[in-house]
Amino acid sequence: MTEVAAEDRVLTPAEAAAVLKVRVKDLHRLEAEGKLAATRTLGRHRRFREAGVYALAEARERISASVNGASSSEILSSGQAARALGVHRKQVVRWVRDETIAATWTEGHRLQIPAAEVARLLRDRTEGGQA
Repeated sequence: MTEVAAEDRVLTPAEAAAVLKVRVKDLHRLEAEGKLAATRTLGRHRRFREAGVYALAEARERISASVNGASSSEILSSGQAARALGVHRKQVVRWVRDETIAATWTEGHRLQIPAAEVARLLRDRTEGGQA
């Protein structure tokens, strides 16, 4: 059996989702947004390069660490919160409207989200409860 070089290893959607701690559906969304590249097998099944998956996981960890390390008075925009949570900005707005996330609206119709709220939601999501 020949050894596969590290940069040539591929992961199934389930394996990649487990590494990134997201659902397979979210993985497909990341691919559609261009954040993660996928190749197709001859049978048209998706495969993700292991190096790309781990690079994205590492980037998400850095963002998460910066949010978790943020002071409780730090304010994030909806885009910053979305990147930290690994969701689309519109999902963050939905959560604010549903009162899943506590936030305030400025006079210019911009969201101000406390970093502590994002950290709380991130903890809740990683402990099993998807928002």
